[in-house]
Amino acid sequence: MSAPALALLALGLSVDAMIASMGRGAAMDRPRLRPALRIAFLFAAMEAGLAALGWAMGHAAGQALAAWDHWIAFGLLSAVGLRMMLGGAREVSARRAGVFGLIAAAFGSSIDAMAVGGSLALVEAPILPLALAVAGATFVASVAGVMLAGMLGARFGAAAERAGGALLIALGLFILVSHLAS
Repeated sequence: MSAPALALLALGLSVDAMIASMGRGAAMDRPRLRPALRIAFLFAAMEAGLAALGWAMGHAAGQALAAWDHWIAFGLLSAVGLRMMLGGAREVSARRAGVFGLIAAAFGSSIDAMAVGGSLALVEAPILPLALAVAGATFVASVAGVMLAGMLGARFGAAAERAGGALLIALGLFILVSHLAS
């Protein structure tokens, strides 16, 4: 895989993590760099880990993974997005949303990386360059998402969190529709 293709793929995979990170940042009173780095590390590790897992599963399961990945991504992203939207409506803080919600958001936004990893396995492409590139892009995008939403959160607060949830649901629908249409 060429370097430009790898970079575009990594950037594309990091977008949903940035959206989810923006939702987390919007829920915080004043995001600081340390929590943003922790969130980014979790999202980056999850993206890279699921890409590698998808690659391993692609070798083991072949086409069986492709039959369900879009439904899993849709379900998880919609559930996390709905929770964010309801949390924004009630102005739930990031501390009360909990670690489980953050892990679920990281997992849900990383399902597409698992599907990409599985696809790369089917064409015998190496996973290490993708895993490293997606981890780096996701880390930067997630830190930026938390901090950017934090700056906007004081003005837009709950509305920004609801918008982030709506974007996650839209992403899940896009994944589902694009797979069903093909």
